[in-house]
Amino acid sequence: MSHPKSHEFPFSVARGTLPLGTTGSVPTSGDVNMRLSPQTRLDLAKITTITVAYVLFSCFLAVYDRVMLEPIVQGRWPENYSFRTNLLLHTFAGLVAGTLGGYAMVLLNKTIFRRNSLGIALLKGAGAFLLVYATVTVAVSVAVGLAFARGLPIAEVFATAIKNATAPTQWIFLIVWGSVALLTLFLLQVYDKFGPGVLRKFLLGQYFHPKEESRVFMFLDMRSSTSIAEQIGTAAYFALLRDCYALMTKPIVESRGEINQYIGDEVVISWQTSGGLADARFLRCFFEIQRTIHEAAQTFRDQYGLTPEFKAGIHAGQVVAGEIGEIKKDIVYSGDVLNATARIQDLCNNYQVDLLASSEALSQLGDPEMFNCERIGLIELRGKEERIELFAVRAELAPDHN
Repeated sequence: MSHPKSHEFPFSVARGTLPLGTTGSVPTSGDVNMRLSPQTRLDLAKITTITVAYVLFSCFLAVYDRVMLEPIVQGRWPENYSFRTNLLLHTFAGLVAGTLGGYAMVLLNKTIFRRNSLGIALLKGAGAFLLVYATVTVAVSVAVGLAFARGLPIAEVFATAIKNATAPTQWIFLIVWGSVALLTLFLLQVYDKFGPGVLRKFLLGQYFHPKEESRVFMFLDMRSSTSIAEQIGTAAYFALLRDCYALMTKPIVESRGEINQYIGDEVVISWQTSGGLADARFLRCFFEIQRTIHEAAQTFRDQYGLTPEFKAGIHAGQVVAGEIGEIKKDIVYSGDVLNATARIQDLCNNYQVDLLASSEALSQLGDPEMFNCERIGLIELRGKEERIELFAVRAELAPDHN
């Protein structure tokens, strides 16, 4: 089979090593350093959400204390009591707990939670919470002592603060905030279960009623998966898949893709076209995944005796998206574009290429400055009457990774 002649694709096509999420000219190192990656922004959004929730909850506790103590004191509050000061201190406590605790829990969720079972991870998370709680409690107690001190020596203020921090009443706060922390860790797990942005869509009912969307889909598949499973055994093969999927996470997040489904050794990823794909995110995603696997090649060879390779098909079009299921709900995409994408991916072996993309997908690229494409031609896909124009997209690894 002879390959057609290579030519410039008219929309955008890109060979290059620009970082994900960039367009136009190559950014300077200063620009790259100042630009937060999507993964960093995602982590910061989680920490900010946790902090805001903790501040609101802490303020609620201050108001609750005021309301519950009112019948007891009957208006005869101690001279050194100020609801405003107490509210500010609770706000400070929530801010510290949310910032430190949020950072710790997001970090734990990315490391310990992904290397341990849920039960063990929760135990380790509880231990981390106790450490953070002790720090916050002492800090708040010291702040209270300084706020209400009337010429007392600093040493006495600290001694009183430590005593207050270890008082029996603190156990109530420990139980309350411990429950809040474990709930936070659980919700982070739920968030990861659905994937970035999907939980929000469920909560807002964005797909409760099915609706049409224009999306780009990538079907990513491991080459020779059956023979690999026979060669290394099913248990090792499953571990190989888990390691590969872990390495793919960052490129997918960096390209703002959504993981729609894991199907054995295949991953279905999609991008909304409404937000614009001028920086060729879906193409960059594939080659970033290739580069990431390439960098870990020695580790794969040491552990499994081989380096996994992947091929992919990319297509774009209209799909219907909506919630489906009774005892297990999910957001599902339905449409002919999905079947076509799977057929395109199957053709990678026929043309001995790693990546095949349709003209419908490549037409989503706004500014053609990056990858070179080779036209395959108008191909009739299995089960489809209408032919689809396909292009083989090739790109070399960056020189510093060869």
